[in-house]
Amino acid sequence: SLKPSAEKFKLAVHTSAWLVKGAPAAPPFNNPKLVAAIFADDAIKNKRNTEAVEVAPKVLVAAHLLERQAPELRSLESVRKEIEEQLKREEATRMAAVQGEAMLARLTKGEAVDLSWGPVHAVTRLGAPGVAPDALRAVFKADVATLPAYAGLPSPDGGYSIYRIVKVQPFVAGASEDPRGQMLRQQYARVLAEEDFDAWMKALRLRYPVEINQKALETAKGQ
Repeated sequence: SLKPSAEKFKLAVHTSAWLVKGAPAAPPFNNPKLVAAIFADDAIKNKRNTEAVEVAPKVLVAAHLLERQAPELRSLESVRKEIEEQLKREEATRMAAVQGEAMLARLTKGEAVDLSWGPVHAVTRLGAPGVAPDALRAVFKADVATLPAYAGLPSPDGGYSIYRIVKVQPFVAGASEDPRGQMLRQQYARVLAEEDFDAWMKALRLRYPVEINQKALETAKGQ
């Protein structure tokens, strides 16, 4: 039984590394813009350096194709171990998500769960060191009407991360406010205003049902 392998490319940044097209890769090759540049015709066919891509704040990376390995058929026996390891990782990830969601549900109900919490960090909507954007979004979507509140999501390493929210501090704008923060506050205020208006209109429609006289409307349009 044969299985086709994925097309592989060998690239050099500071050191050379194989990059499998369509497969997860370690930084900086997990940057979508850099990956798109690497697999563009200019880099593959013309053997030119990619443009310098910012993969992190003040970190630019350019890649150059050194070697290209075409797809080939591999025997099932040669990939058996890889398949087994992949299936084990997928099952471990699934079980971690099931257990993590169960713990999160218990914590949300106020039940005691034996967990070892990490150090407390203050975070803002604009970001926080060491906190991934997906985790930040999950934290700020949590219901904080009662504290402590909890948020959880699968982590990139195949585990499940749970965050405990112990304090919510309203933002107070100052003279030195970051322009990004000001823009975010304005956008958030507009969203809240639109939601409030929509809720008010729905309440009015329920309290004062409105019937549209289509015939009268068409007559008025024709005048």
